[in-house]
Amino acid sequence: MLHAPFLGLLPLIDVGGRKAKSRSDNIASTKDRDLYVVKHPKSAMAECARFIRTNLLFMSPDRPLRTIVVTSPGPAEGKTTTAISIAVAMAQTGSKTLLVDTDMRRPRIHRVFELANDVGLSSVVVGEAKLDVAIQKTDIENLDVLPCGPLPPNPAELLHAARFASVLDELGSRYDRIIFDAPPAGPVTDPVILGVKTDGVILVVKCEKTTKDLAAQALRVLNDANVRVLGVVLNDVDVNEKRYGRIYTSYYRRYTSYYGDREKEKAA
Repeated sequence: MLHAPFLGLLPLIDVGGRKAKSRSDNIASTKDRDLYVVKHPKSAMAECARFIRTNLLFMSPDRPLRTIVVTSPGPAEGKTTTAISIAVAMAQTGSKTLLVDTDMRRPRIHRVFELANDVGLSSVVVGEAKLDVAIQKTDIENLDVLPCGPLPPNPAELLHAARFASVLDELGSRYDRIIFDAPPAGPVTDPVILGVKTDGVILVVKCEKTTKDLAAQALRVLNDANVRVLGVVLNDVDVNEKRYGRIYTSYYRRYTSYYGDREKEKAA
């Protein structure tokens, strides 16, 4: 219906129950979901993230995708979890990877990795800090994070600034892959601005929540600006449900079975 490549799906993860008893419980369960591929490397979630990574790597073999924006049509559709999962999967290949929080309205990547947010991307763009100070290491090998920093009153104008373009150039000289967690494409123009300056955009849609009209509208906004849409990720899929389970079995079981056999042959 969207006429866009299907990059893969991410399964529904129930961490500590879907209904949190308090705000702190909700934050903890959200963090557990965001880092699920790290804590459970052999899970279906991790397999799916690696599948999406493989599709991205093979999408442009002659000109590898180095800067990728992750957005969604609306809020609470899983774009941040998807961005983190893809960044981790990229880092696990040995690529020096940077995860950048460009959601300058509701940033939360610093909370996921328990990092300070007093200095970040916004500080660098306005000239108040250097990249070496703003970029922070994580416990995951090959993965660094550039948090959002102090919230600016004009995020779109900050991304339009010439200084932001020079920051992107400098980051490109330091990292093999850069993943940008952007705000939703429906309400704001930030993903469009980022999409024009990067190699492409991934649109995350949430299973049984994102409407077809909203998804089509988000794609139309990106296409109208000549942004390269790399594809769509279907998030929060209940693979135990028959109609979605067939997709999971068709794509992922065959994928992991094939590469599992190849690894056994290599070991033998």
